[in-house]
Order: sequence, then structure tokens, then C-alpha cells
Amino acid sequence: MANSKADAARMLAELCQLMIGPGYLDEVAHEVSASGLAKALAKADAGFIYDQLMLSLSMQGISDDIATRYINRHGNATRREIRAALARSRCACPKLIGFEAYTGCRYRKSVKTCARPQHLRLCPVRKLPLRKGLLNVQAHSLHFFLRDICQDDVAGFIDQVIDGAVAEARTGPERRYAADASIEARVLPPDAVAAARQALLGEFGRIEGVSAKLANMVLADILLGGRPNDMRWRMIGAAMCTVDVLVHKFLDRTGILKAFGLEHAYGPRCYRENGCDGVIAELARVVPVQNIDPAYPDYFPRLLELAIWRFCAETQHGVCRTRVVGKGRLCNQRHHCPVAQFCALGGSKRRRRGKT
Repeated sequence: MANSKADAARMLAELCQLMIGPGYLDEVAHEVSASGLAKALAKADAGFIYDQLMLSLSMQGISDDIATRYINRHGNATRREIRAALARSRCACPKLIGFEAYTGCRYRKSVKTCARPQHLRLCPVRKLPLRKGLLNVQAHSLHFFLRDICQDDVAGFIDQVIDGAVAEARTGPERRYAADASIEARVLPPDAVAAARQALLGEFGRIEGVSAKLANMVLADILLGGRPNDMRWRMIGAAMCTVDVLVHKFLDRTGILKAFGLEHAYGPRCYRENGCDGVIAELARVVPVQNIDPAYPDYFPRLLELAIWRFCAETQHGVCRTRVVGKGRLCNQRHHCPVAQFCALGGSKRRRRGKT
């Protein structure tokens, strides 16, 4: 039974080996490069970056397949279209001035209202043919964020945020990490990694409708694959941990949350130190992922979270999900689950009671 932190660590080490194995960083770098995003980050191509980010954000709250079919039929927001629409718009809404002013737009497609309804008839926000009103709001918020906050240089902005967070977290002699510094000089201590992660999540979380889950997901790919040879980016990207309902339920049903004394319902607490985020962070400090691939950072919460998700997701391996596991005290998969010996539902007679 997963009634100890040591059991939880062994379970996650096994899952990382089975579900991901070596070469994950190369896979991410290849995907980001093939998409054109790495080149766009290097050239500060804000238009291409906007379109890629908007595509990722459009997948929220629904299956990727359904979202993709909708986009193929109706199109998605592009930066060129947003800029053109704002330039020709006769709308006098003061919220369309810039990023700070745009906060609190509150456009709702279903009831055709917003924070400034007197301007809604001419408002370019409502004219986008997106799947839901939140995406219309998000599309413009992202545009203003890249233009006003990032100054159209996303990579430069990320470096700036990291520099500030590292300088604030540093306890030793003041020393900046220059862009051309050696890899060894740019290795960050754990407190600096945590500070940089929170600073980046805080900045990108200012975009309307971007939750902690979305910010972690988007930044993980950018930081792990956007500059494969930048150790700072790699270490901070490795700390980006996306906790969805599958990850939360796995930690709950296997007894891991109970072993840490941090049982809780799925929701905002999942991204706190006393929730799923804190549990995965603590496990990441002891799970030896470099035994799987020496290129992996020794602190890699993203790898643990991804291994759990692949183990549970129906579109991936789908081993540990409610429809297969079943409800109640026993797991329907316990006789052939590869980590049953560590699990509260499958590996011991001392099984905990409760919901899966």
C-alpha cells in the first residue's frame, strides 16, 4: 500500500521509466523546433508566437479532437487579424487601449454582454468566431500582453523575468547570468528555480482566462524545447507541473495524498504547496530520474506529472482511470497493473476505504 513517501517515490520512479523513459527532452526540442516556435522565439516573431499560443489555449475545457474540428471549420484568432480589426474598429471602448485597461472585459458570448455594454455593438472582441466568449476575450488579452508587456519579444521577456526572480532569490554575491555565460555558470539552485517558476506563472497568469494549469502547460514546452542548450530555461521548464483532474485522482486513489497528509478536493489547492503541486515537488527531489537519462535535470516535476498523466489518460496508456479501475475498495486492474504493489487499491490487503 502507498502508505509511505518511500512507496510513493518508488511508484513514480517506476512510472517515469515505463511511461516516458529516456529521450524526452529531445522529443520536446524536436516538436518545438518542428512547429517553428523555437525559430520564432529566437527571431522575436510575435505574430507566429501569438498564433501558436492561441492554438494551445484554444484546447482548454474540451477534447483536443473536438477543439481542432471546430477550428478547422470556423478558424482561430490570429495576431494579424486582431491587429487589423483593432486598427479599423470605430469602437470607443476604453478597455481596448492596452493590456492594463483591458483587464475585466467580461465579455460573455451566450448573453451578449460585457463590462462596457454601451460599446458592444461595435466591439471587435465579440466578432471573433471562436468556440466560446472566454476565448474571444483571451485572444485580445494575449495580443495586448505580447505587445505591451513583452514588447513583442517573448524570449527576452522570459529572460527578464527569470533574471529578476533569480536576483531576488540569490543569497550569495550578486551575479547576473548573462545570455552568453557557460552552461555551468547558469545552473540555478532550487530556490531560484522555484522563484523563477512562480514569477513566470504570475506574469503569464495575468492573461485573461489563463489558469495555473494552462500557464504551466504552455511554459513547459517553451522552456524545455525553445532553447535546448539553455540550462536556465531547461531547469525552470522541468519544474513546470500541470495538475489536471487525472493527475489529482491518481494521487488520491493510490494513497499518495494520504501518505503526505494532504488529502483534498480537486481545485485551486492542487497548485499550492499543501496540495498536489507540493506533493509532486517533494517527490521530484527524491525520484532518481537521471538513472533513466543522464541528460534529465535532477529535479524534474514535469516528468513525474507527465508519467502519471500518460498512465491515466484514455488517449494514452489509460491503465489507471475510473472507468477501468472501477469504484470501491478494489481495483479491477490490480492483478496486472505494473505499480499495484505500491498502490492503496491494488497492492496490499490493507486497502483504504473511500472513493476512487
